[in-house]
Amino acid sequence: MVQGESFLGEGSFGMVVECLKMDTNERVAVKMLKNPALDSERCNVVQFKECFQYMGLTCLVFEMLNMSLWDLLKNHRPVLSISELRPIAQQLLVAFHALKDIDVIHADLKPDNVMLTYQPYRVKLIDFGMALTTSEVEQGVIMQPSAYRAPEVTLGCVYDFPIDMWGLGCTLVRLFAGKNLFPCCGYQSIKMMVDLPQDVHGPPQSLLSVDPRLRVTPVQALQHPFITMTHLSQDSH
Repeated sequence: MVQGESFLGEGSFGMVVECLKMDTNERVAVKMLKNPALDSERCNVVQFKECFQYMGLTCLVFEMLNMSLWDLLKNHRPVLSISELRPIAQQLLVAFHALKDIDVIHADLKPDNVMLTYQPYRVKLIDFGMALTTSEVEQGVIMQPSAYRAPEVTLGCVYDFPIDMWGLGCTLVRLFAGKNLFPCCGYQSIKMMVDLPQDVHGPPQSLLSVDPRLRVTPVQALQHPFITMTHLSQDSH
């Protein structure tokens, strides 16, 4: 049991209150979440179950998921078809839209961090060890795996939610082409990004726009014909 003592502050996820543990008389900080968690099924993120202490270590318990996209590529399917990519892209866009709503940047998207079941493809985003809120962003701190790293991160610029869209673009290319679009890192990767054909940088999808201000948002991408397939229904008339 704890007894509330004083208000310490409020952030994106909730408020922090100083409390007194009644059994030990120890003063602790308790974070009270505004939203306990995202809806795991609706938002396509891994389900958090509980947290406990073991031998001085903090242990987090999540639902058991059996296969990552990396496992799929390595052991079953070296590349995926467009029809297989579509549901994966759609579900990850839903996940990133939900994260943006609660001010969270995942910052670690790669095939290893997307778990799935198939057929049909059902994916969930995992591993929030690098996740942070926009208020926690520190300019110049390197985030994201090198092959999936947005140019603004490589250059040490201010970054935001668009870095996850860049990571998604790189991930989809890896799934479709069987290799990373930017296998090198640092300024050599920047040169490769700038040298990409204009139709990769710009419309229609714009996941890989070098300028983060022009990069497509999750909501915009979810309305794109590649996801909605509205052009197919129109063609049938």
